[in-house]
Parts: sequence; structure tokens; C-alpha cells
Amino acid sequence: MKVKVKQLQDCLLDIQRKVEDGHMTYHSQQLIISKILEEWGIPKDVVWKEFQAARDKVTRRHASDKELMDCITWKSNGRPSGRPYEKADPDVTRNQQAIDTWTSRGNIDDLISTSDEIPDDPKKIIEDFFYEHDYLFITDDVCRGEILSAGDWVYEKDLDNMQYICQSVLRDPQAGRNNANVEKQRYYVFESDELPKMWDEQAGLIVRLSQELPLRLVVYSGNKSLHAYFDGSVNRKDKVKRWFEVAKTLGGDSQVLDKRCQLVRFPLGFNSKTKEKQKVIFYRKPTHG
Repeated sequence: MKVKVKQLQDCLLDIQRKVEDGHMTYHSQQLIISKILEEWGIPKDVVWKEFQAARDKVTRRHASDKELMDCITWKSNGRPSGRPYEKADPDVTRNQQAIDTWTSRGNIDDLISTSDEIPDDPKKIIEDFFYEHDYLFITDDVCRGEILSAGDWVYEKDLDNMQYICQSVLRDPQAGRNNANVEKQRYYVFESDELPKMWDEQAGLIVRLSQELPLRLVVYSGNKSLHAYFDGSVNRKDKVKRWFEVAKTLGGDSQVLDKRCQLVRFPLGFNSKTKEKQKVIFYRKPTHG
């Protein structure tokens, strides 16, 4: 028993050292410690009392009861593999006739007119689209970046000049941005460098895909293309599979469709190459956000 207590103490001391060195943010501390205590079988009511006591000693900001309880009750869903319904069948290929049909019907003004009020702060979008304990990779440079909880991105970081976000929620903040570290994919993104350059034509493809899954967000890349986010949190797995098949038929980027850790344009971010704001032109708050 003494050996186990010493192991737990050593583990918590290691976290303390990282905190003191500035290598771990407040919200990440809560998440990691709650997971460790759960793995060691510490009762939740004990953890709750200790978290409340610790909160009273923090001077930088006050964590709400909801934030603490979300951390304590959060559980990992396990290391996922690619789910069969999250990909098109191999025989589904790009279909120019389908692309021509739907691009001819597009009208960007009609799409924009159906949008809800668009936030002017990217932190509001993160709050609406993710839970505080979701681990997200956000960066201003494709070659580097960090993984933090959504809560930490909102509470601790400046998001105004970010360029990219990983399209999936990640599992482990220390494991890097890769497919093996994907926890889940809440949103599926459609975009392609081969898409027609006119926004009306791109709008036609986006509207077609919205027949399969709810459209939540359309982000201007700061160059030519639009990145459209669709809500994957539906009970109908056949609708998800159908979305992927239509997206592939309409020329969606294969890297974005097949690589779950792929980077996509960050809403209200900044394109460093073109010096353009990555503005949001369509917004629909998820019902589960």
C-alpha cells in the first residue's frame, strides 16, 4: 500500500513541477489530475472536495463549479480507429457531372441570408462548438502548434491570428497531432483546392452536402476556397457515410476527408500568406455546444 501511495505522490509531484515550470495550463491541470485520481480509484466525492479546496488557493481566475465537475466526470472514450461509416466506399470517385449540376444551382447570397448572427470573437465560436474539456490543436503556423483544452484556449490564449485548427478533438495533449491521437470527430469539413473559384458555385456544393448533415460553419480561407463544417453528431450512421460519399463525388479534398488529424482553416483567423482575415460567412450554433 505504501508503494502505491508513493507512486501516486510521485506522479502528482511531477505534474506540480510542470506547473511551476509553466508547461501546463490551469484547465489542463484539472483534466489530467482528475484522470489520474480516477485511475487510482479515488472516490469522486473526495476529488470534488479537494478540487474545491484547491480552487480557493488559485488567484489567477476562479473556476466555476461546472468547470470543476466537468473535469471530474470526464472520461476518455478510448483510442479510436477510423470508423467504417466515416469514409466513402473505395469505388466512389469524383463526378464532374454532379459537380456541374450543383455548382450551377449555387447562390452565395442565399446561403449567407440563412445564417444566424455571426460572432466577432473566435473564442465565442470555440465555446459554442466544443466542450471545455475537449483537447484541440490550434496554430498560426502549419509547422508548429500546441494541444490545449478548449477551456484553456478560451481562458488563456490569444486566438485572433491563428490560421489552422485540427478538425478532430484529440485524446492526449502530450501525444501530438496524429490520427492515433484522435478522440472523436464532431465536425466534418468540406473544401478543395480544385473547387470552382466562384463562391456561388462553391455554395451550390455546400448546399448539396447540407442535405445529408447539418451545416454549422462556413469559413473563408483568406484566398479562394470556402471551408464548410458539417455536424457529425447525428444518430444516423448511414447519413454520415452518405455525406462522405457525396463529398468525394463533389471533389472534396481527400486529405481532409481521409486524414482525421488534418488541419483546416480557423474561423476568424488570419491567412499569413495573403494577409486576409479568414472571415465566417455562415454560422449556425450546434444544439449540443
